[in-house]
Amino acid sequence: FEALCAGAQRDAEEWRNRSEQLEARLQHHQAADDDTLAALREQAAAAEAALAAATADAEDLREQFSQFRTTNEAMMEAKDAEVLALVRKHAKLHEELQAAREQERATAQLLQ
Repeated sequence: FEALCAGAQRDAEEWRNRSEQLEARLQHHQAADDDTLAALREQAAAAEAALAAATADAEDLREQFSQFRTTNEAMMEAKDAEVLALVRKHAKLHEELQAAREQERATAQLLQ
């Protein structure tokens, strides 16, 4: 009977040791998982901050591009108007030159 009790006690002690070892391993893995989770949360927060900054930069660039386009279109319209005025002035000067040449020819013919 004592041998059975001693064997049962040894078995119980072995099971207790195994149980404690398993609990220690479980706690170690849980702590490692908690550390990993905390690191991942920090990375996610940093990524969200970077995304917010990139989104703000993109919006600023869109606004700057829109302003540039508006300014560019206004400048193009002003230059178009300036070119049109110069073409009309050229045409008028050309007509005046033709008229002056014709008048000069007519005067030259009268003097002959």
